[in-house]
Amino acid sequence: MTNPDGEGWIQNVHVYPKNEDISVEKKPTTTTSVAIGSTMSFEIISSIPTGIYSAIPTEDAKIKYSVTDTLDSALTLNAASIKVYGLTTKTGVGVLIPSSNYTVSGSFTVAMNATGRKLLHDNGYKFLSIKFDTVVNEGILSKPNQTVENKAQVDFTNKFGEDKSKESDPVKVHTASVDLTKEDASTAAKLAGAEFQISSSLANAQNGVYLKKLPSSHPTRPNGIVDQGDPDYASAQPWIATSAVTTGIASFDGLKDYTSTFLPDGTENKTYLSYYIVETKAPTGYNLLDAPITVTFSEANSTETNSYTITSTVKDTNKFTLPKTGGMGTILFTVGGIAIIGIAVILIATSKKKKQSAK
Repeated sequence: MTNPDGEGWIQNVHVYPKNEDISVEKKPTTTTSVAIGSTMSFEIISSIPTGIYSAIPTEDAKIKYSVTDTLDSALTLNAASIKVYGLTTKTGVGVLIPSSNYTVSGSFTVAMNATGRKLLHDNGYKFLSIKFDTVVNEGILSKPNQTVENKAQVDFTNKFGEDKSKESDPVKVHTASVDLTKEDASTAAKLAGAEFQISSSLANAQNGVYLKKLPSSHPTRPNGIVDQGDPDYASAQPWIATSAVTTGIASFDGLKDYTSTFLPDGTENKTYLSYYIVETKAPTGYNLLDAPITVTFSEANSTETNSYTITSTVKDTNKFTLPKTGGMGTILFTVGGIAIIGIAVILIATSKKKKQSAK
């Protein structure tokens, strides 16, 4: 068989599987429970087809290879965090691929250019790894069950001009909430105007150290939830939940319900969290709670079915007033006491006279 230029014979024959399958997997690399303003990290691993590069220019011009992840609007991409790695085995250590070998566009697509595809071929890479970070924004609160779902897709055009694509399984991440219902202890009437703040530990709650929220103008984490120790904590605003008229509900939305790590087999090892809520202002005419309220998330009480929300009822009692010093209450007690003493004196005196008469 002659070469494409017709000037000689083809000495080396390259055989490629025309119908080669491709695969793609997307997975979280940080916990799947997120707080508003927190960083959520992902990794996409795609197989690299055997025919990723051809030494024949006319064939190579037809080859295309890209990976796309159209992120949900509740996840804000940190474009600077995107890194691409080549792997010889799926679980091996990746080698960073310089950004000159690919382009990044939209939200987002990583497309290998001709130089990049040749680099993958020459180094014998079998898998492409793309790692990136996102920031969770308040949009997650309006998603069904406060849950975001995303997929990745790999697209490959071989040297024959045939297009192939494959989607990953979806990855779900969620946020959680605490709803407090304020009631009168006697009548169960819903109470408005109670104010609460929330802490991540009992010690913090007892010392008045609460979670705060960043301003909406923050450049990278608008309205993000921060705890003591965060570099932005000092400039953040108090996070106060107020019980509403009619329902009496005060809500803390956008919390993590657990932290987790991933085991080698991909299992997520979860540690559920507790929060400590302090009533900082009681409804008019009611007593302030004298101890923090503890709420604890668990596998049983925090599920997609209940939108990862814990509900708790907080009962309040009416205030009572002690008699004021110098007021009518004090006067009545004083007059009554004097009268009793006077009667006792008269009885004693009468008793003495009777005894003397008897003698």
